[in-house]
Amino acid sequence: MTKPGPETRITAATVAAAFRDARLGVEWEHPDPECPGLTLRVRGYKVSWSFRGPRLAGKNRRWYIGDHLVAPKDARQRAWQVRTLIGQGLDPTTALTELVTGVAAAQQLELRVENKPSWEWLDAITRFLADIKADTRQATRDDYKGTLENTPELKPFVGRKVCDITRGEIMAAIEKVRKRGVKTHHKKVLAVTRRFFNWLGNDIRQDKTSVPVNFLLGAKAGNAERNVPGRRVMNKGIPDVHPIGRALAIARSGVLGTLPSLGIQLVLGSVSRRRGVVGIRTEDVHPYHAHDPKIFNWYQPPAFRKTADKIQSEAAHQVPLVGWAAEIITTLEKRLSEDEWKEGWLFPVARPRRVGQEPKNPYMAEDTLNSNMSAMPGVRGALSPHALRRAFGSYGSKVGKFVEGESKIILDHSEGVGDDVTRGHYDLDPRMERKVEMMTWWTKWLDEQCAAAIAADRLLSDMESLRQACYIARYGQDRWDAKFVKARKLGIDVWQQPGRAVVPDGDEAFDEAAE
Repeated sequence: MTKPGPETRITAATVAAAFRDARLGVEWEHPDPECPGLTLRVRGYKVSWSFRGPRLAGKNRRWYIGDHLVAPKDARQRAWQVRTLIGQGLDPTTALTELVTGVAAAQQLELRVENKPSWEWLDAITRFLADIKADTRQATRDDYKGTLENTPELKPFVGRKVCDITRGEIMAAIEKVRKRGVKTHHKKVLAVTRRFFNWLGNDIRQDKTSVPVNFLLGAKAGNAERNVPGRRVMNKGIPDVHPIGRALAIARSGVLGTLPSLGIQLVLGSVSRRRGVVGIRTEDVHPYHAHDPKIFNWYQPPAFRKTADKIQSEAAHQVPLVGWAAEIITTLEKRLSEDEWKEGWLFPVARPRRVGQEPKNPYMAEDTLNSNMSAMPGVRGALSPHALRRAFGSYGSKVGKFVEGESKIILDHSEGVGDDVTRGHYDLDPRMERKVEMMTWWTKWLDEQCAAAIAADRLLSDMESLRQACYIARYGQDRWDAKFVKARKLGIDVWQQPGRAVVPDGDEAFDEAAE
């Protein structure tokens, strides 16, 4: 038989003729006009149906879907099934194997697990975290570890090989997380799990894990549960100014300890994230003008902020420290010992959390600021990164005469570049003059809010009562009562440690730099 014409419909007779030609060693192939991508091939003394569909994971592939025993109608059905799966971002190999060989998906899984090398779930997580150590922060790795090991819905994977875990099982677990109704937590769990499996399926380790490339390609988490009993959804609106003023007043009082107090003030005065504040070094701050020590320029490196993807990866975000915010830098530098100056950390770690344990970082833990902020009565939530930045942007526009969108040159990790190609690559002026004007207004506005808060609440002027209130807010009333009773028994001041003098400046009122 000669090769059919390009418009000739493939029928059972066409397949029978192809089989006869194959036995004679004749070779040809004929695309099916009724199913794009489907081809009847006569080659190597064999007849086969093959299908070329859309690209999967960026690659073109030819899929074998049967031999001469498969009827044209069934071949077309299989081809459309492959096209549908690829369109969903799924690898059709398992489904095709079942169609061609009759081996069910579950049986294929058993064979694959038995015959292919892989890692157990927790072992794979350990290897994953070790491999990404050079490219990620410790906090990121801790978050990944907690998500993969402690999410209840992922616990059933413990003890199983990673190649034994199906896409359907993972998505079922994500759906259970969604049903819990914890806002968008299920999307975070999927994002972490996807990165984990992308790492497992990478070409350089696929022979060790047997996890397919792009195993979770196209996987999407559903929308967050809306009508969860007990959840109240409120419009954030413009943040209240009173808690911000209280926070500055409490931080200035010194009842929290010197370093935490200075750190909280620097968070307020720079509108910067806590991680960037605790990681500030002497080499990161320089006088704005040699003749004006009242203003420092803080060069925030990418490692201590969200990476500026829109501009050079090594570019620093520049934030001026004005007035009392600049004085904090001077105070911190004066506190450093000679050895600490060599290290350069303005918030050096004071001691490890446990005896004999090395601190995770050479600088004060971010959680030290978090815990001290949570101990400030009447301030709850006001100093969260987004709340403080909303205050800067909102009141800057409303009171500080910022033009629309101008606050981003302080708040944006990309120096306000956004999608502006010119600003990102050619106009590299950091706009420092305008930034100084904006931060001068901001620090003066914070002073006004601080004074107003002190005038409105006597507690902020009574150091003994304020210190007690902060202690109770952090540790609870029961612990305060026990501390008070113990002090009376020993005949010492309530703030004095047994066998030690009272700390006059409150440096040890709370754990100020424990890791």
